Amino acid sequence: EIKLAMQELFLAGRILVVGARLVVRHTFVSSEAGPAEMVYSFALPRDAALRRFNITGDGFTARSELKPAGEARKLYEDGLENGHLSTLAQQYRDGYVNLNVGHVRPGEKVTVFLEILAGVDLRDDGLRFRFPFTLAPCYHAGMKAGRVDDNTGELELPEKDFGDLILPPFARDASSLHRIGFDLAVQMPGPIAEAGSPSHAIKVRTTDPQRLRIGLAPERDVPNRDLVLDIRLQAPFSGVLC
Repeated sequence: EIKLAMQELFLAGRILVVGARLVVRHTFVSSEAGPAEMVYSFALPRDAALRRFNITGDGFTARSELKPAGEARKLYEDGLENGHLSTLAQQYRDGYVNLNVGHVRPGEKVTVFLEILAGVDLRDDGLRFRFPFTLAPCYHAGMKAGRVDDNTGELELPEKDFGDLILPPFARDASSLHRIGFDLAVQMPGPIAEAGSPSHAIKVRTTDPQRLRIGLAPERDVPNRDLVLDIRLQAPFSGVLC
């Protein structure tokens, strides 16, 4: 077990009728006595792809580069052996991603930026956007769940379907959770009638009849479930999007 203090999880981006471009910022600090290798686990939204990622810290920036799987793993392991900061992202079934970050220094503040392209559910008079803020609990016919203690549980997914995917433990008590928030811009092809969320309390700011900005209210609300946003237009729309 490593000592890792999460600082912040923040979601930003722009939602359009053709889909959403999202940037997820996750900041953490290592409290280890020496360099540590960490695995950052997260889930992509439905119909989404991880386009790229950046990792920044004190005096360094690491940017992703697409490589064949075998070559990427060799480059990552070679970097660790040579004492360099190395990163490796691997995507598994159902949109699960493991992002390995090697040689994070003691007390170092590291920020991970994930750029994600995601789909939306279109309707005649608007759209629904959904983003997963949590990994657990997840559901699979072969899933195994166990309790570590009164506040902590663990999940295990079958190796034949998910390979070497690593999932973090999850806690019942979220009182000490890191800062969480989101700020999303919405742009629609016609005047917007209303914006709402069946999952969270939100604050909505109107910039013009076709544009909104939506944030979490209050900011300490715990997104221990998917974020769901519903945008409805004043009139049904049809046309060609390109």
